[in-house]
Amino acid sequence: MRQATWSTVETHPGTNLTGNTPTSAVGCEAIDTRRRGIHARGKLGVMTTLTTPETQIDDRVADATRQLKSAFSELIAALPETIDRPVGIERALGLNNKLAWQVHRAAFAEPAITAGVSAPGLAATRSVIKAAKARGVPDGVLARLETAAIRFHDEVPRHADTRSSLEIMIRSVTGEGLSDHERDLKRIAYRANRELIGRCCDLTLACLIVMPAATDGRVDLAVIRGHMNLYRLRSGVPLQVNRSKFADLQLRPLAGDQLAPHDASNVIENMILEEFSSDPLPPIHHDHHGDGFVRSYADPDQLGLNHAFTCFLWSEIRNVEFQDLFNSMVEVSTPTKLLVQDCLIPLSLVDGRMPELRIPEKQSDALAWPGDKRAMVLPIRERVELLGVGTNCLATPGLPRYAEMVHSVARRLGWDAEELGVYRAKIEHPVLHSVSWMRFKSSENES
Repeated sequence: MRQATWSTVETHPGTNLTGNTPTSAVGCEAIDTRRRGIHARGKLGVMTTLTTPETQIDDRVADATRQLKSAFSELIAALPETIDRPVGIERALGLNNKLAWQVHRAAFAEPAITAGVSAPGLAATRSVIKAAKARGVPDGVLARLETAAIRFHDEVPRHADTRSSLEIMIRSVTGEGLSDHERDLKRIAYRANRELIGRCCDLTLACLIVMPAATDGRVDLAVIRGHMNLYRLRSGVPLQVNRSKFADLQLRPLAGDQLAPHDASNVIENMILEEFSSDPLPPIHHDHHGDGFVRSYADPDQLGLNHAFTCFLWSEIRNVEFQDLFNSMVEVSTPTKLLVQDCLIPLSLVDGRMPELRIPEKQSDALAWPGDKRAMVLPIRERVELLGVGTNCLATPGLPRYAEMVHSVARRLGWDAEELGVYRAKIEHPVLHSVSWMRFKSSENES
């Protein structure tokens, strides 16, 4: 049975997934299908007990912390202003600097469980609610925040004697991320690569959305991908902003009842999310090749040197057979400060399992899961996290209006994104020409 894959690699001319030419990145999203218990579109079953690979934190505390983060994110999204920094919260709600910082850290916490480290106390949260009410934030949003805060502070004494003790436990579970030395090396490599290659961006996004199809045992897929502030450092450097197709893991075209865009006449309106891209956006033209890929290029002659632009695109495919094994792959082909790789999927489809993450080097013939092979896998410590359920979990510094963008695509397709679990790999200064490969194990594939 063939594995269903969405493949998108934003590249320069003459580059493909298995080539060695520098590319301009979003990557590959892969979904291998065959799942028991998929139902026709409607209310989806969601598991109520979710655990990360680290099981030292009680499930109830972890769930309460995720709900608290989601509630703070929802409050910030409900404010009239677009906010992605603490100073924005300080100005919007008239809070002091410390409280604004705590609210921001809780709303944008990653991993989500670290919201328990920085979240304000219950009394301080109620002062935030009062300030937000004066700004016209809906009562339902405020009620959910108060309920989440009460639940979180009720759960703390059941797991630790004090908030400080809980914070120590959370830090011991999540760690401090990459060592300072490794972080510095990746930052230095990013700066060197952008000078050598002549292009870079602030953020690369690859988001795969999976929904049960109307037919039992099948799914519909949508993909959002793009760059924030993509620019070139030298004249003449080509800027290909997209290279994509739906395919299996052998890169053979994937059959579905509907594939959009499916011809050159509707590429622009079906691919570019104009309301979330730069205005004006540089002229972009689309090429179709015999290999099944659609390539989208920005016209470099219309750009000034160091002129940055943001471009997001989307695609969909309908009625694809779903299997147990699920992969999401992102090839890093443009130097970027941050890679955000998200998968939005009903938790019932993956039985609440946490995916594995490997960072292999790009291999021309590496279509099989690399496991722990040292010859292929880079010794880089990254993680996948379950942020929670619904679009409130999507709040991301440096990526304004992301939840709104997901809602926009979901509305076009008649989907309810609030039913979906959000899995994320967030990688700072990802290694050039590496692949971020996220995989959900199946019971039949434990290797």
